[in-house]
Amino acid sequence: MVTTSSPEVAMQQMVDELVEQFAPAKVYLLDVLMSGDQRVWHQANFLVVLEGEWDYREKVTEIMGAHSKTGFGALFRLATSEQFERYRKRGSIPPHFNLNESRMLYERK
Repeated sequence: MVTTSSPEVAMQQMVDELVEQFAPAKVYLLDVLMSGDQRVWHQANFLVVLEGEWDYREKVTEIMGAHSKTGFGALFRLATSEQFERYRKRGSIPPHFNLNESRMLYERK
């Protein structure tokens, strides 16, 4: 478990590693599940937008295996740029994430 003093640092390290290893177009934090006292992160959900063609299961398995040991669970949803644009227009990412309430952590310039 990670307390709120360190999850931001751990999350930024993980995003830096994702960018270095997978060169995503964008990375979003979709939501965070915390303990009842709101000081401990249990799980964070991320959206990673990747260019090109790839097999979803293979790529998500590769990303899950490569992310740093953050001390909290990290789940990754992947999308192509085209899928992301459809999500952006709808304002949501299946199954229930509100893209307007998510936080962009990285965008390739």
